[in-house]
Amino acid sequence: MPELSLSDVGEGDYKTRKLLSFTDALDDIKRLHDLQTWEQRLPRAYLLDKEQPLRVLQKGRIGRITLSNRIVKSATYEGISSIKKLTEFHLGIAKSGVGLTTVAYGAVSPGARSFARQIVVNEDSLEGLLNLTRAIHGCGVEGARVSLQLTHAGYFALDPIGPSFPMIDELDIG
Repeated sequence: MPELSLSDVGEGDYKTRKLLSFTDALDDIKRLHDLQTWEQRLPRAYLLDKEQPLRVLQKGRIGRITLSNRIVKSATYEGISSIKKLTEFHLGIAKSGVGLTTVAYGAVSPGARSFARQIVVNEDSLEGLLNLTRAIHGCGVEGARVSLQLTHAGYFALDPIGPSFPMIDELDIG
């Protein structure tokens, strides 16, 4: 039976395209796993198949943003509210070679935070966040990018409002 590739599948066949993408990713992981140590993995990964480098190490795009590779540090709460310390932390991540590092848990307003030390994305933090972005872009790793996870804690916010917050007179306490 001939093997299928993404180019063989029609645009409308989403499930088959998704399955093939997943299968390709598994093949890449198996190829990386065959290498002995972590230090050997990324440098040697380029040499495994010069005709077709690992997809995870190929350039990727998110909208208009081009990433140097498809490795993303997802939004995981760092426990750091100082933008200076966040910059140092994410510089280390960017310098390790990930295509995109994500600053986690930026609240959309002071009342939207789930704890007092959480960063609020507003005029007060804007300059620091811009400096963080400039530092990542200028860290010496071509194509290093940074993103920010915006959040509202909803029912668990410091100032819970909106449809997810039950009003006292609506609760059945009886």
